[in-house]
Amino acid sequence: MILTGLVVCIVFGAYAFNRLEPKIQDEGNLRITPMDIQSKVVNNLESGDLFVITGRVTNEYNKPRSFISVTGKLFTKNNFLKRSGKIGRQKR
Repeated sequence: MILTGLVVCIVFGAYAFNRLEPKIQDEGNLRITPMDIQSKVVNNLESGDLFVITGRVTNEYNKPRSFISVTGKLFTKNNFLKRSGKIGRQKR
């Protein structure tokens, strides 16, 4: 009887844990793989210093994506975020 109750508790506990575990919502970027990402600062005579990001991404979904967004972050020598910027279509 105790063994049966223990088995029921374990099975119910595993079920409850799986139900309580947060589900990750795929917003369309979980299967986009960045490759060969590089960044550099380029001085432009008109605009000043520009942070340039180059690279490629692979779409591992079975349907095409309509756009991608890229976020660049600049950190100080002490690893504090100094500035960030995002380019690409924003969510509506």
